[in-house]
Amino acid sequence: MKGVISSAVTAVALISSTSAIPTVNQGPRELQRRWDAPPLPPCPRNNYTPFTYVGCFVEPNPETLQYNPNLVFSTMTVETCTATCKSNGFRYAGLIYFGNCLCGTMLPPTQAPESECDAPCNGNQNEVCGSNQRFSVYQDPTYPAVDLSTIASQYTRKGCYSEGVSYRAVTYRQDQLDSSTLTTEECLSACGHEYYPLAATEYYGECYCGYTLQGGSTPADS
Repeated sequence: MKGVISSAVTAVALISSTSAIPTVNQGPRELQRRWDAPPLPPCPRNNYTPFTYVGCFVEPNPETLQYNPNLVFSTMTVETCTATCKSNGFRYAGLIYFGNCLCGTMLPPTQAPESECDAPCNGNQNEVCGSNQRFSVYQDPTYPAVDLSTIASQYTRKGCYSEGVSYRAVTYRQDQLDSSTLTTEECLSACGHEYYPLAATEYYGECYCGYTLQGGSTPADS
């Protein structure tokens, strides 16, 4: 299957009119996950600006930190989690229950008292990895600010791409959109409001969002 890919990577970096931290309170996030390629390895520690601590948050249902890189629970540290979320293009890294690491683009909606995040990390007892149903959340301070009121216009068309091999080219399907009336602008707006740099439309009325093209997806004849 071929899909049209749009990207806001360059333009988003130029927008700086909002500094608000997004949460799920801005609207429902009804994403269906497609097949993911294995996560990229963690960024080398000296090759990126360290994440900064945001706070302790209640684990929401549904999750806002949706990407699970499946890291080793028994050796988890804050550095390992944040470096992995960074290398895979996510704004937030969350650690929960001693050693589980999740990544995402939006904060959980409910902040908890700091005293409720009290589980030491399995890989470093001097660090905190949330607690039961509590996330210790960190964010990438270099993530660009975005003006959501004009986000759809900030994407640029990248062309027609083939699906990947074994893994889908773009990961998250926007099932909350009506496929019978879908427009490109609706897809771009949906992906932009979730802070995804890539948006793709496919098969008449399907919209997908993601961070990088996966599975060896390549340009195809349009």
